[in-house]
Amino acid sequence: MQGVLATSLRKPAARAPWPGRAGRRIGVFCRIAAVLLVWSAAILPMAQADEPGDKPQDWRPSSPGAGSDFWYDVRITGVKDSALMDMLEGSSQLIALRARPPQTQAGLQRRAQEDLERLMATLRSEGFYASSIDHEIDSSGRPIIVRLSVATGTQYRLAQYEVTYQGGTVPEQAERPTPADLGYEIGMPARAPRIQESQRKLLRYLAEHGYPFAKVLDREAVVDRATSGMAVALEVDSGPRGRFGPVTIEGLDRVEQDYVLNLLTWREGETYDIGKMAAARANLTGTGLFSSVAIEPGTELDAEGRLPIMLELTESVHRSFGLGASYSTDVGARGEIFWEHRNLLGRAEQLRLSGTAAEIEQSALAGFRKPDFWRPGQALLSDGAIVRRNTDAFEEQSATGYLGLEIPLGPHWLTAAGLSTSYDVLKDDDGTQRLLLLGLPLTGERSSTDNRLNPTRGTRLSLSLTPYFGVGDESPTFVTTIAGGSAYIALDSESRFVLAGRTRIGSALGEPTEKIPANKRFYAGGGGSIRGYEFQSVGPLDASDDPLGGRSLLEVGAELRIRATESIGLVPFVDGGSVYDSSYPDFEEAFRWAAGLGVRYFAGFGPLRLDIALPLDKRKDVDDDFQLYVSFGQAF
Repeated sequence: MQGVLATSLRKPAARAPWPGRAGRRIGVFCRIAAVLLVWSAAILPMAQADEPGDKPQDWRPSSPGAGSDFWYDVRITGVKDSALMDMLEGSSQLIALRARPPQTQAGLQRRAQEDLERLMATLRSEGFYASSIDHEIDSSGRPIIVRLSVATGTQYRLAQYEVTYQGGTVPEQAERPTPADLGYEIGMPARAPRIQESQRKLLRYLAEHGYPFAKVLDREAVVDRATSGMAVALEVDSGPRGRFGPVTIEGLDRVEQDYVLNLLTWREGETYDIGKMAAARANLTGTGLFSSVAIEPGTELDAEGRLPIMLELTESVHRSFGLGASYSTDVGARGEIFWEHRNLLGRAEQLRLSGTAAEIEQSALAGFRKPDFWRPGQALLSDGAIVRRNTDAFEEQSATGYLGLEIPLGPHWLTAAGLSTSYDVLKDDDGTQRLLLLGLPLTGERSSTDNRLNPTRGTRLSLSLTPYFGVGDESPTFVTTIAGGSAYIALDSESRFVLAGRTRIGSALGEPTEKIPANKRFYAGGGGSIRGYEFQSVGPLDASDDPLGGRSLLEVGAELRIRATESIGLVPFVDGGSVYDSSYPDFEEAFRWAAGLGVRYFAGFGPLRLDIALPLDKRKDVDDDFQLYVSFGQAF
């Protein structure tokens, strides 16, 4: 929910056309942004210094006393590779414990000696098997200097990798994993982590191809100092080849068993594949019906070579009820209530009933969703609404309904198609209309963002195309299209500075503006559109300065999201756009800009948003000096 507070502090001023005032508006915004950036640059280092886990700015003892005569610094030399240097510094106890110096010189010497083997193990793990480290303790000054001189030598390479199979059903040559499957190649650096990972990948590969009990019997890695090479030999017991056996389910109460079985990604008798069990676990967890999901294979095959599977499920709460209330100057007091059932008929059917009461809108809505309709991943959608709305643009009383299918396309795209109906009674300056409209909405959405409420990377794209057909005496026929997108770019590795941008464009074809129903025209302005201008106020206005709406829309926006501390963020932003009477943006109507500053409070469940925005092309007797917006989640 979003609250808006607007205060008018108008001063008479001579009006100028938009192009003549562009420089002044941009200058105002630039000055605002500059102040914000300078301020955030000043407070960000202080905020980061307090973050848990950061290295202390001063590792020396806080006060002199016992042991303070032996505080020291560590100098590591001879390492040119920055990644290797980071690994050595991260494994050094001399560095980790330097804020707690030893009590004696002998204690410091012992600490240095213990560090040598630790650093040598790190070098060997990276393939430097001929390396050496010399150390020296310089006690002539304070701090004491511990010098570690590293001679890495040649990094060894993988010269041979051999896997032999013993016992069980030995896989045929064509069924065995390739070097690419195991993530190695002859000639690569002989790094221990990568070689160990190849062993895990080998067992995983076998478990995905019918061998649930495969294990490594022996592993040998031999280095040849003459050739600076390593030979790796694995002895593997693949165990018997198995197939999926019968499934036993425990923990079901209100969820139907056949629904759970349909979510499994295998069928009894298929070749065993541990990857399919992981996919089934993701399917079950994704329903939201279970608080815990455990899939446990049996410990041995049955007489027919099948492996029984046990599913242990714990059902979550399937019903929820909520209330909400808000107040804003443009829509007045607003109250909401909803009730939701996420397992209505035992197969994850979702029913949501909600109602809204506000000064400009009263509505009752019902929505139903049946997942896995006809085929996995596809959903049946149905909803209906009764709405009464009274805005500056029009008055509306309507009843709507929709029936459609939701169809996923690939890992990111979600599409929907269906049939909509609406009966509308509309009243505006042109009189009263009674319309029965049929629509064929087609929608598509794609998202690759890292977080739904607070994205820092990725993109979003939404597309919609809806042909409308009027029924009865007044039968307008037109098509509306809307395309919108947003992108998020983290400017640093910790995502403390994120550049976010969005755009939205819409068009209506087939009828002149006055023939298109008022509630199907485009409007702009407000918290979800162009901040700084009142709801629906951007675009063509009538003689009373009431919105007329239009047949096309163009909006843009940009934000610099600055995370000053873990809980506080600052967001300078700029929004722009307009509505046009033509079926495409022809820029005959002024393109209006607004700029502002936002504050974010990052709660555990998402960011709380407070934005203040100023219209940069303020219209006399139409626009207020600023608008204030309070809501949950980022603006886009």
